[in-house]
Amino acid sequence: MKYLILLTLLLAPVAASAQGFTPVPQDKANVYYQSCASQPSQFSSQESQNIFCACTAARMTQFYSMEDMKNATSQDPAIARPAYNKMLIDVYAPCMDTPTFEYYHKTCITNPDTAKYGDPQKICNCLAEQMAIHMRGSGPQIFRDILARDPNILDPQAALFSDPAFNTFAQKKLLTCVR
Repeated sequence: MKYLILLTLLLAPVAASAQGFTPVPQDKANVYYQSCASQPSQFSSQESQNIFCACTAARMTQFYSMEDMKNATSQDPAIARPAYNKMLIDVYAPCMDTPTFEYYHKTCITNPDTAKYGDPQKICNCLAEQMAIHMRGSGPQIFRDILARDPNILDPQAALFSDPAFNTFAQKKLLTCVR
């Protein structure tokens, strides 16, 4: 993911603490946020991008360490991949609710077949909200499951929105929204 590349901007000499967990300081998270938010939006709206960037920056200070950041930029995949996967699960996944809402709303509302089943706004708002709630509550586990099937995903957003289990869940939620 392109945001992992932004982590290299934050790297400074890392003095490992006794536990091997030096929290990402707020100023480093702020640099990450500014860089993330200034990138071309990978989502439908800049607002969604900003919300995602703010969420990930905040979570970095709690659930990611300077050691993780250093490891994520390692040339050795055996060191880099676990740090990247940790970021996906602990930082990225819990922040996917707004982008998930946006993705499912847009996908639903632009599907001409949606109108066959009722009011597209009502159906699509329902579906998008249900998917966002699901990500908010289960995002880390969803990404653990995706990584268990493919531990080397490169684009977590594409992996999420093309995941068969996630799409099956979306279909079930769509059926409840149509009723």
